[in-house]
Amino acid sequence: MSVVFARDAILTSHKEISDQFKRLLLKIETETELIQKDNLSRGELIDSARVGAILRSGSDNKHRWWDIEDEKMKCEFGENDPPKYWGEIGLYTDDFIASSNKYPWMPSSISKDEFPF
Repeated sequence: MSVVFARDAILTSHKEISDQFKRLLLKIETETELIQKDNLSRGELIDSARVGAILRSGSDNKHRWWDIEDEKMKCEFGENDPPKYWGEIGLYTDDFIASSNKYPWMPSSISKDEFPF
């Protein structure tokens, strides 16, 4: 997760920002503990998802890659989502804006998912 603030916002509101992050992290910790104790439970922020990975090899056994099944982690856009909701942020990338195949303000996909391996 990466969060960026303007310098002025940090200078004037660092205490409020810190307090809100502490509350958020406490809620994440509480919900995570609940799901660990009862795998059928769901939180407001945390939900469990099954993810798998298989190491594949090419016919020459030299070329290898991970086949990752992460479809359950993706969130679809809904009509009630906030206007700037980034539901399908690409995994395995440093620049999620450039690598995204959907943008909140566009009704359809603009490109296919690309994996770095």
